[in-house]
Formats: sequence, C-alpha cells, structure tokens
Amino acid sequence: MADPTDTVKAEAGAMLISLIDNIETKEERKPFATLIPEVSAVMAHLAASADSKQLNTLLQSLQSTTEVADFFKSHIGSHILPVLCGIAKSHKDEAARKYAFEAILCFLEGTLALRRVICYFSVVAVECAIFFMIQLEDDVEAWAAEDEDDGEDDEESHTFGKEAVDRICRSAQKVEAFPPVLDILKQAITKLFQSGEWKQVVAGISTLSMIAEYVDDEATVLQMMQGIKVQLGASHARVRYSAWGAVAQFSEDHSDVVTADTWVATLCPEFLKGLDDPCNRVSLRAMEAFQHFGENVEREDLEPFVQPFMEKLGARLQSGNALNQKKAITFIAVIAGQVDDSFAPYYAPLMPVLKQVIQSTLHKVEEHTLLGLFVCCLLFFYLFLGRFCLLLLFFWVGEVLYFLDCLCVVCLLLCSLCVIVATSIQNKQPKTKNNKQQKTKTLL
Repeated sequence: MADPTDTVKAEAGAMLISLIDNIETKEERKPFATLIPEVSAVMAHLAASADSKQLNTLLQSLQSTTEVADFFKSHIGSHILPVLCGIAKSHKDEAARKYAFEAILCFLEGTLALRRVICYFSVVAVECAIFFMIQLEDDVEAWAAEDEDDGEDDEESHTFGKEAVDRICRSAQKVEAFPPVLDILKQAITKLFQSGEWKQVVAGISTLSMIAEYVDDEATVLQMMQGIKVQLGASHARVRYSAWGAVAQFSEDHSDVVTADTWVATLCPEFLKGLDDPCNRVSLRAMEAFQHFGENVEREDLEPFVQPFMEKLGARLQSGNALNQKKAITFIAVIAGQVDDSFAPYYAPLMPVLKQVIQSTLHKVEEHTLLGLFVCCLLFFYLFLGRFCLLLLFFWVGEVLYFLDCLCVVCLLLCSLCVIVATSIQNKQPKTKNNKQQKTKTLL
C-alpha cells in the first residue's frame, strides 16, 4: 500500500480486505489490524485522485461481511467512517459516493451484535441518506410532465437514500435498538421540515414513509400523520406528491389509525382537493393513495363524501386522458366496494360514461389495461349491486361487445361466470374486512 502507483495501492487494499473476509477467527485476523490506518490513508489518497476507478475498486471491496466489519470496528470512528462519509457526501463521482455509502451501511449491518455502535453509525448513515434523498431535479415542469410510473427512474440517488433509511431502521430493530434510532430520525426530520426548502421537505416526508413500518406507537403515528397532512397543502407540487405517497404508505402500515372516523373526516376533504390539484401528476398520486386508504374506511364514514367524489371522478373519466381514467375507475371501484348498495344511485349516470370510455379505447392496443379495468369495474358492480344489475350492465354495453373479437368476449364471459359462481357459494357468509394490510414499501 506504500507503492507510488494508485493501481497497486487500490489492489493491495482490496486484497487485504479479501484476505480478512476469508479468515474465520478474530485471533488470526488480529495481526493485520496494524494495517487499518494504511487502508484509511490509501482510501483518502485515492479519493483525491482525478480518476475514481481505483477508489471504486477499494470501496467495493469494503462491501463485505461481518468478519470485515468486526476487523475494522476498533478503528471505524477514528479512521474509516470519516473518510467514507466525506466521499459519500462530497466526491465528484456519483458511483464513488454510492459505493462509500453502501460501505457505511454494510458496516452498520455487520456490527449488529454491538448495540453500542448502532446509534453512532445511525447518525452518520442518516446524514448520508438525507444527502442522497435531496438529490432531486430542479426542473419541476419537466418532472410534472413525466409519466407517473417512470418519473423517478432518473432520480436513483433519491431512491437509494430512501432505501438506506429502511436498512438503518431494519438493522436497529433486529437488535431492539430502534427507539434511540427513531429519536435520531425525528431530529433529522424536524430540521428538514424547518428548513423550508422543498427538497429538504420532500426528504423529510420520504423518511416518514420509510420508517412507518417500524413505528408501533399510536401517538407517534398520529404525530407523523399530522405533519404529513400539513404538507398536503404545500405550495410546491413535489412536496404534495410526496405527502400523498406518505398517506398511501401509512394507510398500508397503520390502517387502523389512519382510517379511524376522525382521520377519515380529516383526510377525505383533502382527497377532494387532491382531485382538483393543478398538477395532474399530484392528482394522480392522490387517486392512487385513495386505493390504499379507501379500502379500509367504514361505510358510514365514507358515505357523506361519495357524491362529491363521484362528481369529480366523472369529470376525470371524461377527460380523455387514459392515465386519469385508469386511476378514476379504480377509485370508483374502491368506493363501490366500501359503500355497498349505497352506490346504486350512481349506476345510471356512470354507465354511459364507462361505455364511452370503452368505445374510445377498444381498438387501442396500448390501452388494454384500461379495458381490463373497465371489465373489473363491471364485476364490482355485480358483486355489490346484484345479478340483475349485471344483466343491465351488459345490455348497456351490448353495442361495444359486438365489436369485440371472440377471444375478448369469451374471456369476459368466463371472468363473469367465475365471479358469479364464487359469490353464489359465499353469498350467505358475513362480510368481513381486513383491517391490516400486508406491509409493503412505496418508493416516493
């Protein structure tokens, strides 16, 4: 590692780490501990080099096992973390920044048995995660024009930072050290919200979304939801977009809290505002969030909002925008599923609109997903309005079915038959509702 050539320095450091990785006992690794300061010095030297290739070679070797983390543990605070943190937050090469942060996370995960270092690691790791999460594009108009499904693909650093928060929380929870880590995260989130800068606020909301799964204290959940609710009315479109993503995540992880009657009365008016958001991408995100939120709302809590929802959703269905129509149809299906026969008055005005949608998309191959959603919506109406209404529905769309090819007709009829048979078998069983959904992550 004392060789003047950077390539030799990097390969020597990587070789040492590989050797340590293959030595099983602490006693056998101990003689090599005197070389740790040399590894740190080489890493700092390579970080200052114009070419990051050799630095990346060394950084990738640090992304290893518990043995490597154990080997460096006595020098992590004094030699390793300061260099890695500096590279992760300030190096000009994006790959080097990610490799350095990945090494920090690997050290965190590799020292789980040492509870005393979890908080120290977490402070450094949270700082780095925030740095990555605020790497967002400044052009909001271009962001708003992007496809919702692909819009964040170009912001890999932001996604990487969110995933890092999840890994930090998961590592702390494994050793029952999440409460002190949560305190660290709360302080970081507070600073992000107080900054007033939209990128920092988005990072704060994203952090709330990622830690939702690990928080089990209802008072803390309510506090977090209150902060998210405030951001639903933020002036910046990306802040509102992230806030709706957080609503969706908390609806998944804490449906019993978020769908309580008081919160339904609070959030449903916000959903109505979200449907009218001047940024269409934010409005789409609000509709998507309702899919997670609405499926756990009690009928009596949702019924007062059905009419204003349907008025706005009807306009969305007639907008001519396929993505708006997809989200609106799913939104309507969720409402129909929750309010049951109370949805009957909306059938007559809705059916011609659905018929118009299917006619306009029938021969567009790229819109087959929308056509499928239409069929699902018909089946939802059958489930909640009865067989007679299903026959009426097919009467209304008879013209459209005439133009469908044989395969589409057969598939539609088979789907309908399966639903009819299944519900006939279970029609005497009491309706149940899952109040707790499987926990999934939503990368916002």
